Amino acid sequence: MIRGYARVSSNDQNLDTQIEALKKFGVDVIYQEKVSGVSEKRPELESLLDDLQEGDTVVVARMDRLARSLKHMLELVENLEKRNVHIVSLDYNFDTRTATGKMLFHIIGAVAEWERELLKEKQKAGLDIAKKKGVQLGRPRKYGKKHEGMDHAITLYKEGKHTIGKICNITQVSRSALYREINKRDLKK
Repeated sequence: MIRGYARVSSNDQNLDTQIEALKKFGVDVIYQEKVSGVSEKRPELESLLDDLQEGDTVVVARMDRLARSLKHMLELVENLEKRNVHIVSLDYNFDTRTATGKMLFHIIGAVAEWERELLKEKQKAGLDIAKKKGVQLGRPRKYGKKHEGMDHAITLYKEGKHTIGKICNITQVSRSALYREINKRDLKK
């Protein structure tokens, strides 16, 4: 039996292109899901792996839809080979039933892993440059250095006449932000 697997990383992405390619190839059953590739839980992939029988072929439109990493891909293929199950990747046009297909699989997997690592390095370099330039990374702080509510909260805290809860109600500053600022200014009593 020829079984297809299609996956996209998020709900707003579309599976149509992959499904069309799998149908054109002549796949008997298509397992499809919308879940991140790094996710440990991919129920449709698990169902596919459970349903496979000796002699079956797994077809994917793109090899990166199947595995999380080169290591995962190699483990998956090794497991399938032990079960006499083959993989066909339509994007690279290889089939693990042939010696050339097996070799191409390993080369392509290594190149894909290298590309992912290069992308990570570029992202890290970009973040490092942004940090050096003083760019605010992540969610901006609600209470900056000149925020009147925080200044008022600190003044009330220094006076010692109100509880933290009361100060937060008066100034509309969150407890966590107030405690963070108290610790930052070293004002603990």
